[in-house]
Amino acid sequence: MTLQQLRIVLAVAKHGSFTKASQELHVSQPALSLHIRQLADEVGQPLFDRAGKGVTLTEAGRLVEQYAIKIFAQFRELEEGLAELKGVQRGELVVGASTTPGNYLLPWIIGRFRQRYPKITVRLEVANSRDMVLRVLRNEVDLALVGGRLVEDPRLIVEPYVVDELVLVVAPTHPWVGRQRILPGDLQQESLILREAGSATRWVMEEAFRVQGIPCRVGMELGQTEAIKGAVAAGIGVAILSRFAVAHEVACGTLALTRLEGVSLTRDFLLVRLKDKRQSAVALAFREVLAEERATIGKYSHPRHPHRPRSPSEG
Repeated sequence: MTLQQLRIVLAVAKHGSFTKASQELHVSQPALSLHIRQLADEVGQPLFDRAGKGVTLTEAGRLVEQYAIKIFAQFRELEEGLAELKGVQRGELVVGASTTPGNYLLPWIIGRFRQRYPKITVRLEVANSRDMVLRVLRNEVDLALVGGRLVEDPRLIVEPYVVDELVLVVAPTHPWVGRQRILPGDLQQESLILREAGSATRWVMEEAFRVQGIPCRVGMELGQTEAIKGAVAAGIGVAILSRFAVAHEVACGTLALTRLEGVSLTRDFLLVRLKDKRQSAVALAFREVLAEERATIGKYSHPRHPHRPRSPSEG
């Protein structure tokens, strides 16, 4: 049993595909299949079952996967411990994120971290919130920044990081631009463009609408925030997105904000990590930069609401 064989088991289990695993590991598919057959012969049982176009782990495969995860986690800890003997100068950090913080917050924060620690390699991996929490539990990332409310799990440490506001965006030529009041019922007249199921942005919106009894008519479902912004800018529909995600477009005038009356749409971005995972010096240094940058995030990322007349109480 070799480390390469265990690495292949983890890759196939993650993707449910021999082809995608071979692409990730830069190994030819025949060589990958040979490694799996050799390991199965050594174990004395098959490790994967074919299910339609994909593959799933057998009971023996799940056992091998569990121990492979532990083995590679220990290797990472060994490498981190050796790096710490030299101080926080070299090392690697794997940061996970759900889509919104991964695309619109962390690149900037990682840039600040790299300015301070230029010899540390940082890898950012992005998936929707549900999938990223699973990756934290599998010890595939050192820590993750995700949105939405998480299911409580005693294996995790979850810390609030910053509050995000979801805002209603439309094309700059949309009739709602300039209107002081958009009622929830008005959304029934529009094509509402949403993220995929599993997205925290979608979950927050649907939960708030459900609590307030607001009907939600889905006009289109897209898997990427950038695609949604493009569709809205083209006049295909309207969307409710993170204020962080639309700040640039609102400032440039390619999207416009409107005010949805009587609906508060906010969520926490949460820092998530394994409770039993040893925090390396590199990970602790990154958390320190995260804490320092928290105060400036709102200042640089708050899009302004459209102009409206002030009431007397606003001075």
